[in-house]
Amino acid sequence: MKKSVMSLIRGVVLFLGVALSGMSMVSAADLISEAGKKLSLTPTMIKSIEQARQEQRDALKKENGELEKIFKERGKKLTADGEDAKNKLAEVKQRVTQSPTSTFLLKKQELLSKKTGMVSDVQRAHDGVLRAIGAHIVLLDQYLAESTQKQGQKMNAQFGSFEGLEDLEQKVEDEHTRTEQLKKKKEALAKELKSIKQVAESKEQEYAQKVQEQEALRKGESKSVPGLTAQQYSELLSLALDGAALAKELAVAQLQEKQQEVALAENEFFIAKIRLDDLEAALRTVKPSIVVTAEQIENAKEEVEKKQQEFLTTKARYSEELERVKKLRTEKEARLKTLSARYGISVDVELYEWRFEPKSTYESYVGLCATGLLGAQVQLLDAQEKRIERSIDLEREKVEYFQELVDIKETYYKLAMRRFGSREAIAEASKKYIEKKTALEAMLKTHQTKKDEADATVIRLQNQVLERIKKRRDDVQAQKDTFFKQHAKEFLTCLAQLDRAREYTVSRSELLESIVKSYTESIGILQKSIGHLRFILAELETSTIWARPPYAVSWAGIKNSAVDIDLFAADVRLYFAQFSLPAVWSSIKAGLRYIDLFEFILGLGFLLLVLIVSRFSLPVLTRWLFIVGKKHTGWSTFFLFWAMFFSFVVHYFARIAVWVFLLFVFALYPIADPYLYIIFYLLSIPYLLYLSNRLIAHMKAFNVKYDYVFVGADFQKRVLALASVLLYASVFIAFFRQAFVLAKYPKSELPDILLAINFIIFQLSLIFLISKEQVLSVIPPRPEGWLWVKEQVNRFYYLILACVVTVIVMSNPYVGYGKLVLHVISQLVYTAVLIRILFWAHSLIKGAASHIFFSQEEDEAARERFLYAKSWFGLIIIFSFIVLGIGGLLLAAQIWGWPITVADIRFWLTEPIIARGTTTPISADAIMQVVFFVFGGFLVAIGFNRFVLQKVFDLVPVDSGLQHAISSVLRYIIIALAIFLGFQSVGLVGMITYLYAVLLVGIGYMAKDSAVDFIAYFIILIQRPVKVGDYVKIDEHTVGVVRKITPKSVIIVRRNSTPIIVPNSYILGKPIFNWNYARDFTAFDDISVSISYSEKDPAKIRKILEGVVAGHPLVLKSPKPVVRLDGFGDYGYQFVLRGYVSSVHTLALLEIASDVRIALVNKLQQEGIELASVVVSIVGQSDSKKMD
Repeated sequence: MKKSVMSLIRGVVLFLGVALSGMSMVSAADLISEAGKKLSLTPTMIKSIEQARQEQRDALKKENGELEKIFKERGKKLTADGEDAKNKLAEVKQRVTQSPTSTFLLKKQELLSKKTGMVSDVQRAHDGVLRAIGAHIVLLDQYLAESTQKQGQKMNAQFGSFEGLEDLEQKVEDEHTRTEQLKKKKEALAKELKSIKQVAESKEQEYAQKVQEQEALRKGESKSVPGLTAQQYSELLSLALDGAALAKELAVAQLQEKQQEVALAENEFFIAKIRLDDLEAALRTVKPSIVVTAEQIENAKEEVEKKQQEFLTTKARYSEELERVKKLRTEKEARLKTLSARYGISVDVELYEWRFEPKSTYESYVGLCATGLLGAQVQLLDAQEKRIERSIDLEREKVEYFQELVDIKETYYKLAMRRFGSREAIAEASKKYIEKKTALEAMLKTHQTKKDEADATVIRLQNQVLERIKKRRDDVQAQKDTFFKQHAKEFLTCLAQLDRAREYTVSRSELLESIVKSYTESIGILQKSIGHLRFILAELETSTIWARPPYAVSWAGIKNSAVDIDLFAADVRLYFAQFSLPAVWSSIKAGLRYIDLFEFILGLGFLLLVLIVSRFSLPVLTRWLFIVGKKHTGWSTFFLFWAMFFSFVVHYFARIAVWVFLLFVFALYPIADPYLYIIFYLLSIPYLLYLSNRLIAHMKAFNVKYDYVFVGADFQKRVLALASVLLYASVFIAFFRQAFVLAKYPKSELPDILLAINFIIFQLSLIFLISKEQVLSVIPPRPEGWLWVKEQVNRFYYLILACVVTVIVMSNPYVGYGKLVLHVISQLVYTAVLIRILFWAHSLIKGAASHIFFSQEEDEAARERFLYAKSWFGLIIIFSFIVLGIGGLLLAAQIWGWPITVADIRFWLTEPIIARGTTTPISADAIMQVVFFVFGGFLVAIGFNRFVLQKVFDLVPVDSGLQHAISSVLRYIIIALAIFLGFQSVGLVGMITYLYAVLLVGIGYMAKDSAVDFIAYFIILIQRPVKVGDYVKIDEHTVGVVRKITPKSVIIVRRNSTPIIVPNSYILGKPIFNWNYARDFTAFDDISVSISYSEKDPAKIRKILEGVVAGHPLVLKSPKPVVRLDGFGDYGYQFVLRGYVSSVHTLALLEIASDVRIALVNKLQQEGIELASVVVSIVGQSDSKKMD
C-alpha cells in the first residue's frame, strides 16, 4: 500500500510539472496580449482613448469650419438659383394660364417646381450636416472635459455610504439600459445609412444618365420628342440636369448627415460603455468598503421613530385643516344647491367650466354669475382638500421610504454577516420585497395617472376656463346699456363676481400645480424605493443557490459558440483573400512613429544575449541537476524533472529560440493590423503542439532510461496520456482564444467558454490520473467501517466517478453552479442522516413492541403474551412506519427548501378530489374521517366482544359455536353502523345505498366464489351444521376439530395440529360427519381383537373384554359399552369393542381408545389368554428338492 501511495504521489507531481511547463509555455501568449489590447480603435494608429477622441474632435472642428465655408458659398449660389427658379416659375405659371395645354410649359413648370423645392431641401440638408457635426463636437468636448481618474475618485467619495451604494447600483442599471438603447439606435442608423447610400448611388446614376442625354443632344444623336421642338427639348433637358444635380447634391448631403449621425451614435455608445465600465468599477470598489453595523441600524431606527412622531404631529395639523375645509365646502355646496334651484342652473361640468349659456335677461346673467362664483369657490375648496390629502400622503410616503430603507439596511446587514438562518429565510425575504416592489410599481402608475390628470386640469383651466370667464365678463360688459341699463347695481355685482371667480380659478390652478409637484416628488420617492428594492433583491438573488457569478457563461453564449467560430474563420479567410504585402508593410512602418527605436533594439539585443547565455549554460545546469537529484533522494523527482525539461530545451533549442524571438518581436513592436497577431497565434498552435509532442516523448524516454524515476511502468502510460491531453488542450485553447479576442467580437462569450473548458480539462485530468485500484489501495483495512466504504467504492466506483465529474464541471467558476452543488451535497448528507435516524427509530419501536407483545425464554420461540398480540404488533409497526414516513417526508421537504406548513396540509386534506363543484365533494379529509369511523368500529366491536359478551358468556353457559356466531354477527353490525356514521359525518349518507349496491354487484361479478362462500358463512352461522369445537370428518383426509369459522372458510385442525382451510360452500355441499352435532356423547372408533382358537369359552372372553372397556373412567356407563363376537377369522375369534364417552371429551377419543387397548393387553396376559397370531412357513430350495 505504501509503495502504491508513493507511486501515486510521484505521478501527481510529474503531472503537475507537465501542466506547469505547459502553462509556462502557454503564458507566453500574455506577453503580446497587452500589445493586442493597445491596438487602436482606428485602423491606422495606436493611441490612447483620450488622444484618439481629441484628434477626432479636432478633425471634426476642422471639417466643420471647412464645410461652413463651402456651404456658405454654396448657400449663396443656391439662394440665387432658388430666386431665379421662383421668378421663372411665376412667369411660366402666368403663361400656362394662357396656354394650359402646352406640353412644354407644363413640363417646364413641373421641373421648375421641383428645382425650387430641391434648393430648399439641399440648404436644410447642409444645415443638418453642420448640426450633426456640432452635436458630435459638443459630445467629445464633454467627454474630454471629464477626467476618468477624477471621476472615479468622485464616485468613490459620492457613493461611500449605503444609500450611495444603492444609488450607484441604480446608476449602473440606468446606464446599462441607456447603453442598450444607444446600441439599438446605432444599429438602426447603420441600416438607414445603408439605404441612403443606395439612394445616393441611384441619384448618381440618374445624373450620369442626364449628362449622357445632354451630350447626345449636343452631338445631335438624340431622338426627337413628339410635341417639342429641339430648342424646347434642350431647355427642358437643361432644367432636368439641374434637378438631377440638385438631387445628387441633396443625396450626398443627406448621406453626410447620416454618416455624422452614425459616428455620433457610435461615440455616444462608446462613451456610454466607458461610463458604464467606470460605474461598474466604482461599484466593485465601493461595495466591499460599505459596512453596515448594528449600531447604524439602531440609530436609523431611532431616526425613523422621530420622523414617525413628526409625521403624526403634521398629520394631526393637516387633519384639523382638512376638517375645516370639508365643513366649509359642505356649507358652500348647500348654498350652491339653493342658488341652483332658484335660478334653474344645473350643478355640473357645464357650470364649473363656464359653458352654460344664459338667457337674454339680466336675471339669467345675475344667476349665472352668482352660481358660477359659488361653483368656483366649491372647486377651489375641493382643490384645497385634495392638496391637504396629498400633503398627508406625501409625508406618509417619506416616512415609509425611510422605514423601507432601514429594513433594507437590516437585510443587507444580515446578508453581509450571514445572519439568515436558512435558504428559506432568504426566499421569504425575497418574496416580501417582490410583493412590495409590485405594490410600489402599481402605486407609481396610479400617481403618474393622477399627475397627468392634474396637469390636464391645469392646462384646461388656464387655456379654456379662464378664457370663458373673460369672455363672459366681456358679454356682461357688452350688455351694460341693454339688460343692465336699469340695473347698475346688479351689473357691478356681476362684474365683481366674475373677477372673484377668475381669482378663485387662478388659485385653484395654483393648488393643482402644487398637487402636480407633490405627485412629482412622490414619484421620485417611489422610484428611489423601487430602486432600493431592486438592489436588495439583486443582493438576495446572489445569495441563493441558483445565483451565478456575473462572469459565468450563459446557455445562449454556448449555443452561439459555433456561429462565433464560423464568423472568425470567415474573417480570417477574408483577410487572406485580401492579403497585400504593401498594406502589411504600411502597418509595420506605421508602428515606427509610436515606439522608441532605441528601446526596441536594446530589448532585442537583451533577448539575443539571454538566448546565447541559455544555449551555453543550460547543459551545465542540466548536469548539475542530475548530480543533485541523485544525491538528494527526497527531492530527486523535483530535480530530475527539471533536468529532463532543460535537457529537452537543449535538444530543441534552435526551434524554441526562433519562436521565442518572434514572440518578443510581436510583444515589443506595435503593429496596427491585429490580424498579424492573429496569424502568429494561429501558426503557433501547430508549432507548439509539435514541441509538446516531443516533450512527452522525451519525458517517456527519460523515465524509462533512468529506471522509471518518475512513475512506474504500470502507471507511466496513464500519466503520459493525461499529460498529453492537458498539454495539447492548453496550447490549442490558449492561443486560439487570444487570436479570437484580438478579432474583437464583444458580444461573444467564447473566450470565457474556452477558459472554462481548459480549467475543466485540468481538473478532470487530475481525477482520471488516479485509477480505481489506487483509490482502493489507499483506503485503510481497519476498522470495519472502512471495509464497508471500500466495498461500496469498489461496487459503485464508476457511478461515484461520474458524480465527481459532474460536481467538478458544475462547480467551475465559469459554469457558476458551485452554490447549487454545495447545497445539493449538503442536503443529500442531511437527508441520508435523516433516513438513518428514521430507520433507527423504527427499529427501536419494533424492538420495544416485540418486547411488549411477545415473551421469549432461552432456546424457545417467541410466544404471544395475550390474545391478538400479533395483530396489535402488526398494527403498531404499520402505524409507526406511516407516522415516521410522514414525519420524515415533512422534514425532508424542510431540508430541501419546500417547507410544508399546517395550512398546506389542511388545504391538501380539504381540497376536493372527487365530485368537484357539487354540494358533497369528496376530499382526503372526508375519506380519512370515514376510515377513522371504520377503524373505530373495529375497535368498538373488539371491545364489546371482549368486555361485554365474554362477561355474559361467563355468567350464562352458551355453546362455543353459538358464542362465535353471536360475536361475529354483532361485530359486523357494529362495523356497518360505524360505516353509516362515517358517511353521515361527511354528508354522504345518500351514497351508502349506492355504495353497498356497487359493492354487491362488484363482489358478485368479480368474486362469484367468494360471494357464495360469504352467503354460506351466514347459513353456517344460522343453521349451525358445524360450529367451533365440533369434531368433524368430511373425507378421509379432512378430519379434525373446527377451530374458526370466517366469511371465507372454516378452519379445521387435525390431530397432528395441521390446519385445514375448507371453503364454506364446500362444507354445505358435502356430507359431513359431525360427532358433536346433536348428541351429548360419542364413541371412539371400534377396536378389533382376534383371540386364538385355543381358548374354548368365547362367552368368558366377552365378559373379560366388557370389564376392560367399562373399567376406563371416561367411558360412560350409559349407554353401556358394546362387545360382540363379530366373526371367525383364519386364526381366531374376531371380537369388536365400542365404548361411549361424553362429547366434552371428543378430542380425547384417540387417547381413550389407546388406554383401552393397553388395559386389554394387560388383562389378557393376566388371564393367560393368547391373541391369535399369523403362522408363516418358510420352505428353502433344498427342502423343495427333497420334496420333489
